[in-house]
Amino acid sequence: MKQERKKEKNIFTEKDKRNGNVHTVVSKIWPDGERFRRRCPNLASARNLLARVSAGIATGTWKQLRKELTEKPKKELTVSELADIYFRDYCQIHNTRPDFKEHALKPIREKLGDIGVGAFRRSHAYDFQRELREELAAATVNNYVAVLKNMFTFAMDKEIIDAHPLVHFRMLPTDERALRIMEPREERQLVQTILKLQPSNRRVCRYPWRNWPEGD
Repeated sequence: MKQERKKEKNIFTEKDKRNGNVHTVVSKIWPDGERFRRRCPNLASARNLLARVSAGIATGTWKQLRKELTEKPKKELTVSELADIYFRDYCQIHNTRPDFKEHALKPIREKLGDIGVGAFRRSHAYDFQRELREELAAATVNNYVAVLKNMFTFAMDKEIIDAHPLVHFRMLPTDERALRIMEPREERQLVQTILKLQPSNRRVCRYPWRNWPEGD
């Protein structure tokens, strides 16, 4: 014959009338007479919760515990929601062309928007960078990443986050055009071409090479 579990004080089971599921419930009276009642997934978690409540009452910290247990946890801010705050409270105030930032925030919202700000990691930014690079030039990708970094700097200043996830983040290398200085022969050809196209410049031209011979 199967033995029934001995009933425990302040812990019992109840059947949900809507779906018939059976839940384990903790019920306890706070010192001010208000009842605390909470469904738990199993007996072990119910016992742990009851132990916390009883300890809070015994040590006099029950008010703080009740507040912790009854208040709804704050919803974590997502990257998309942070982008909205950043654009409204920073870009529209400090940027002369906030539409440029709005354009850069579009792919950030599309590709990173559902990630929680507190859960954002450098790996997310590298994935974002790599995905954009498949379609865009490196310089353009760097512009988008720069906006992403600045957005997290804003979040740091506003104490939305405690640590900047993109400090010293590596930008993509871009091709730099080397500055080439013209050779003397090229300079002479340039001046001579200008003088041919605009003969009137001969009378005002005071360059020392004006009398250079034709050719090299």
